[in-house]
Amino acid sequence: MVVSSISDMESKKMLGFGMAKWMEKHENELRKWLDTNISFDDRENFIDRIFSNELLLYATHMIVKQDRIPNEDKIASMLQELNDRTGLIYLIVGSKRSGKTSLLHILGENLKKRHGREVWWYGPPAVIPKYMDGHTMDMDRIPPGSLVLIDEASVLFFSRVRDEMSTDFIRRLPVIAHADKNYIFCSQSSAITDLNIARLADAIIFKTYSVLQQGTERFSVSDQLQFFMPNKVNEALYFDNSKIMAFTYPLPPWWTDAYSKPYAPFRNPAEYYRFVLHLIRDGIPLKKVIEVVGMRGRKIEQIEAEEIRMIANHYGMDYLLGLPDSQMSDLIESGFDDTPLLEQLKGNFMKIKGNFELAPMDRESDERRKIDSAEYSLMTRKNINQLFISHVKFRFSHKANMILSVIGQTGTGKSYASIALGLVFSHLLNSAFTYKNIEFDINRIIDMLAEVKTRNTLIMDEQAEEFGAGSGRTKMEMRNVEETFRKRQVNFIYNSPTLRTHSHQFVLETYGIDYKRQIARLLVYQTYPGIPLGYITLGLPPKGILTEYEKKKDEFLKMVEERKSSLQKYKNKIVKELLEDGKYLSLRTNQLRTTYIRKLHPNITVSEAEEIRNLAEIERL
Repeated sequence: MVVSSISDMESKKMLGFGMAKWMEKHENELRKWLDTNISFDDRENFIDRIFSNELLLYATHMIVKQDRIPNEDKIASMLQELNDRTGLIYLIVGSKRSGKTSLLHILGENLKKRHGREVWWYGPPAVIPKYMDGHTMDMDRIPPGSLVLIDEASVLFFSRVRDEMSTDFIRRLPVIAHADKNYIFCSQSSAITDLNIARLADAIIFKTYSVLQQGTERFSVSDQLQFFMPNKVNEALYFDNSKIMAFTYPLPPWWTDAYSKPYAPFRNPAEYYRFVLHLIRDGIPLKKVIEVVGMRGRKIEQIEAEEIRMIANHYGMDYLLGLPDSQMSDLIESGFDDTPLLEQLKGNFMKIKGNFELAPMDRESDERRKIDSAEYSLMTRKNINQLFISHVKFRFSHKANMILSVIGQTGTGKSYASIALGLVFSHLLNSAFTYKNIEFDINRIIDMLAEVKTRNTLIMDEQAEEFGAGSGRTKMEMRNVEETFRKRQVNFIYNSPTLRTHSHQFVLETYGIDYKRQIARLLVYQTYPGIPLGYITLGLPPKGILTEYEKKKDEFLKMVEERKSSLQKYKNKIVKELLEDGKYLSLRTNQLRTTYIRKLHPNITVSEAEEIRNLAEIERL
């Protein structure tokens, strides 16, 4: 029956002479193959299909012809092609649990063993066998000459949705031969995988199909070859432009189900953190990180992903990934190391998380601001101690100074924080810093211009707002002083309840105190108000310098009170004189009276002259 059918097909010119002769000659082999692979009920249908389908006939010829070839040799021929050529794209297609991933690793492991090729996993971090050289979602990290394995391609390259990453990958597929890499994709269905992968595929490897998948694939050949489709997990059908090949393969001895479940839920926090860290290391956008993490059953907000990224930058990505699971998890969950700056410079890292407290009203205001700005909320969690130190070292190494303004309400620690910063700078510059470097009068700072040493730091503490012509002149002088001191590498730290006008590089705002550890937290701004760059931490200065500072401050406040009392007596004396001055009494406008007072007493400011005029007018009533 088979021979007559073959002769009939030959006469109808449906079968080439060589193929017909081969199948006639190997009739017994064909019968044997039919008995083994085609059920008795399907056999007649199969023969009828051969008469009308040249591809099916060709497939029958190829598969029967290769039936005598050992499976090892068939697999070896695929490996040889993967080694000899570059720019190849294979696509393995089959239903769930059909053995796609195990075949992926059979090809990968044997290519590495036989030909020494590197084998990489492209996709989110997953459990990968020891033979693999690494995993990544950054194509450019994979070296030339590598075989790239991509499981669940429909997840990364879904046919209906594209993001920037998948678009860039697909766009580069046509020129992958230029990069000397080969790719093997796995997908449950070509219909839900980006069409361009199927279009560019050099070979398709079919695994078992479910009944519901029939007629849904992008390849019409899959339906035409339904008689040859695998029925078992260890079976596969290879198809390219030159051959069709059915083969079987064993599971690798090291195989576990974990290798076939790259999107399984996270088993523990450490696995989750490592997953996110690897994605961030590969430069994956945080939006994509959130999406991929969600595929593994964990909801993550952008602020959490941002925080993990910041912590990785803080400690170093390689350092974190090199830690044991428990230690890595503890570091990430505890957040940044809030060891104060000076202690870090001395190498005394405490590995602590500060418990910084804000006053109730300040806390309420801060919470409202966080609601209004997610970016502000994020940056207030970012410790930039190391970044700040690096910046200061950079400026000092280039003969530049630091000018900072420290602001905050009374009792929030700005004075002690300023002193702590002075000690940090003196440590870096190897210079002395004592209570003598702290002043409370801006005029005294100007007077110190001649005596202050190079590479030193001065603090202007609790500067008061000045008014009038004299204060304007003083401010101008201070700006000139700041420029002069820049060249001498003298640093300035100003602190006040509100921001004053200075040529500062940064504004530092007090942002809570850890009273138990005596550590202050300060937000760092380049532009204030605005979004901070993050925060730094400063420890309580030594008791000795604080004692001298408080003593000096008390003396200054006493002097101010005495000056106020003396100034009031002086003003009262001027008022008495004006009331006896006929010329003053003849003046008709307040402006003329104020000008007249300043002409008589040029040492007083405009605001003081106005106050004296008002007192005199009250006395005249």
